[in-house]
Amino acid sequence: MASGASRRRVAEAPPRRFYFTVTPARAYDIQGMLNISYWVERLEDPFEMFPMQSVMRSLAGLADEQEQRRFDRAGPWGTPSPKYYTVEDEHDIEVVGHLVGTAFVLGQATITQAVWLVKRMYDRSFPKI
Repeated sequence: MASGASRRRVAEAPPRRFYFTVTPARAYDIQGMLNISYWVERLEDPFEMFPMQSVMRSLAGLADEQEQRRFDRAGPWGTPSPKYYTVEDEHDIEVVGHLVGTAFVLGQATITQAVWLVKRMYDRSFPKI
């Protein structure tokens, strides 16, 4: 008899409907999807990248100046082998190395910012309920 009652309940259950219902969680999803455009605009914002590009150009210019100073001191025979570097040559090489390292760190900051924005968009698109 219990199986007949359960059959009746299954038969009486309304059919599933596949239309969009707006629950509070769904409303948050919709709001999050609308905010995605804000995050995409922020990711593509040239004013966030232009300052970093300007700093990179300045670092490249400083490294070029430092190398040029070293080459100007070298004389007509060119730069000597590392065995015969002067203290000034070693200093210039170290400065260029630090400038290149700084440029890499700046590049990492740019990549980290882009990844953070993409993660933020993902979190807004698929919130944890």
